[in-house]
Amino acid sequence: MEHKITSDVDEKGQLWLPGVPAPYCYRVADVCLRRLCRMFYDKCPLATVVTLPYELDDLSLACVLVAVEWGSYSPEATTVELAGCLDKVAGRFWGDLLPWRLALQFCNNPRGVFGLEELTANLDHHNSNIRLWMFELAWCVRDKINPVEATVRILKNVADTLSHWDSALGLCRALYPTDEAFWAMADGFQPQQDSADQYRNRMDFVRKQGLAVFLQRFERLELRLRRLISQSALGLTQEEITLIEAAS
Repeated sequence: MEHKITSDVDEKGQLWLPGVPAPYCYRVADVCLRRLCRMFYDKCPLATVVTLPYELDDLSLACVLVAVEWGSYSPEATTVELAGCLDKVAGRFWGDLLPWRLALQFCNNPRGVFGLEELTANLDHHNSNIRLWMFELAWCVRDKINPVEATVRILKNVADTLSHWDSALGLCRALYPTDEAFWAMADGFQPQQDSADQYRNRMDFVRKQGLAVFLQRFERLELRLRRLISQSALGLTQEEITLIEAAS
């Protein structure tokens, strides 16, 4: 569902370089992302509603996922929709702004909005609910995260927190290409002395259970998000595509 320019000559008569594909007018990824943004925008409550419903959390995460995978070629119309969602949550909890800052960072980003550094800095947040939200966001952008910077914060959670240490472990594994690479790093990690025994005991438990068990929570999350994305894409009508294309 990608509309490509089939000619090798642009409208000004300039030849495209050999081996370089002709540009596209728009992609279904952008249409889908804009549709998800509008769903979030229409359903987002006033800032007086302290906690966003889980449905909106999933919509924002789905937008981050599409933006990370497809956003580098997004047109201005897509970033306008993302910026609208960021403006919609202005004045709310900073964690509600972060997914839209991340999505904009990976889509052309004419406003110069960034979120990856803030996300990394909060992977060991003292509040367990916020920490888990950081983990879910980090899963969606895991290929963009600096594993060296993130690992120390994530494994600190494995060593010295009560809640969601298993999710921290799963996220950390996802930052490394193989189990062997993960274990080489994890075995060399030095936690604080007062949490060293707990870290060692938990890692022994992980070895017995197997690393795959600790990835399942995030795999279920991503399956849920990709269902949202596919429903958005497959539910597009020709009228919607034509209207969005005309507005681009």
